[in-house]
Amino acid sequence: MLGKHSGKHMLIKAYRDLGVDLAEWQVPILLQQVRHEVTRSKRSPQPKDLLTLYVALVNGQQHSNHMGAESCQSLPAIAVVQ
Repeated sequence: MLGKHSGKHMLIKAYRDLGVDLAEWQVPILLQQVRHEVTRSKRSPQPKDLLTLYVALVNGQQHSNHMGAESCQSLPAIAVVQ
């Protein structure tokens, strides 16, 4: 379970479990975004939330304003992310 005190190894494992191998430069950015969202939303991120943050980073966008189903509407299939 990812939370605001999770470290980079836990983040890497969570993404690896989703079939995503993070580049080294992506880890600190995503870790900061996950911590921010967990603090704001008061809940652990769901897999769709992690994928939304990843896709936004890959596409050069800032993190989504919030985690949730509405932020995943345009999320490509996992096969595209892998």
